[in-house]
Amino acid sequence: MNIDLFNYEKIKSFNELEMDVYNFVIKHTDKVTTMTIRELAAATLVSTTVILRFCKKLGCNGYSEFKVRLKMSLIDTSEAIEEKEISSIIDNLDKAQGEVTQQLLEDAASIICSAKTVIFMGEGKSGSVANYGSKHLTDMGKLCFSISDVTFIMPNDNHKETVLIIMSVSGESPVMIHQASNLKRLGATIISITNNSLSTIAKMSDLVLSYIVPSIEIARYDSFRIDGTTQVPAVFLLESLGMKVRQYLDAQNSK
Repeated sequence: MNIDLFNYEKIKSFNELEMDVYNFVIKHTDKVTTMTIRELAAATLVSTTVILRFCKKLGCNGYSEFKVRLKMSLIDTSEAIEEKEISSIIDNLDKAQGEVTQQLLEDAASIICSAKTVIFMGEGKSGSVANYGSKHLTDMGKLCFSISDVTFIMPNDNHKETVLIIMSVSGESPVMIHQASNLKRLGATIISITNNSLSTIAKMSDLVLSYIVPSIEIARYDSFRIDGTTQVPAVFLLESLGMKVRQYLDAQNSK
């Protein structure tokens, strides 16, 4: 949904009837783009006057303009983005097979397998990917842990044998930066998987596995942001890293 059409301030201004209209539009966006104003009024059990007031609060001069902007928002967040995103995903999968990335994956696998403790951390959807990465590498033979509470305070021990793997699309999450800084100070090695190789977290890392895809913001409500950026390249890098870890451990065991 286009963030200019529905934002926190506009939604906050809706009264109870207008909120009913908003909830219907959000749930049936495709259908609403083809409905007349009377049909929408009937479906939401309000008057056409309420619909027009709803449109005005969204910055539209009338119902016709509202439908046009609603239809444009669907194009913005689906067709145009989807084509660009798919192309970027394919490019990143190709890049992951290249010599540079393969060498970085081998270096990361060596660091991970040599560590006593391996911790995955991420915030939001990156946290879910971090949890998956922890389980995947554990399945590959290297015990890893995932910390879901990103505000968790690590003990002030010596962490020279600890590896912290940070999953972060932007690489600018304040809480992740704090965790990386704290563990680095205690001697830990930092590996980051991020969509921004020039980010703060990337610069703090000892090894960076990066990818490049369009950053997609679905909506923003006050300070809360809904991020729709794909995690496919990050998951692919984790899968590839898992294979390198398995190969490294097999090589060690065969000696």
